Amino acid sequence: MTLAGCGLFDDEPSQAPPPPLVQAAPPVPVVTQPKGVAEYQRPEYSGRRRNPFQPEADVFQPASTTVVGEVRPLEPLEEFAISQLTLVALISETAVPMVMFVDGDGLGHVVKEGDRVGRNGGIITNIRDNEVEIREGAEDDSPYGGTVITLKLRDLDISGEEEGLSSQDREALERLLQTEQGRQALEQYRDSPRAEENAPEPSRATADPRFQGTAPPRQ
Repeated sequence: MTLAGCGLFDDEPSQAPPPPLVQAAPPVPVVTQPKGVAEYQRPEYSGRRRNPFQPEADVFQPASTTVVGEVRPLEPLEEFAISQLTLVALISETAVPMVMFVDGDGLGHVVKEGDRVGRNGGIITNIRDNEVEIREGAEDDSPYGGTVITLKLRDLDISGEEEGLSSQDREALERLLQTEQGRQALEQYRDSPRAEENAPEPSRATADPRFQGTAPPRQ
């Protein structure tokens, strides 16, 4: 008698189905920071600000352009005390009034209003008919305040007579004549009413027509 079984008496164990294949995840690309680019820094916001996206007010304030310790170069007449300067000519009948000083070394200088004179920060603030006003010690070059020094023009005519300019003043004026600025200033002074008032009437017997109320001849 033969019995048909359902596999209950089989000696070989049954095999389980193989597990499904798991695919590996693709590698994550590494992002590198480009050279020369700063790393991002997260901004910090103050909890007291009404609008954290509104910049601070001082961001828009312009920076100061004042250079701390800046030194201004001295002008020529700042190397001398005012007592060392001699006022020899004044030109006030022009659009830009000018005066001529002779310094302690015997050199002539033509200056105008706004130029500096003396060792105490003096500034020429006014050139009048026969005098010059110099203001010392004013703050921020102001025309007010400080000490006012007034220099009066000597009653001298620019001529070749012995009773006119001293030899030192005449030498300084002759050096001025060697410059274009000095020649123009002397010509304007010669044509001004002030020069005509100061020019004496020379004697006809001894007068030299080259020096009648004029500046020394050009060299």
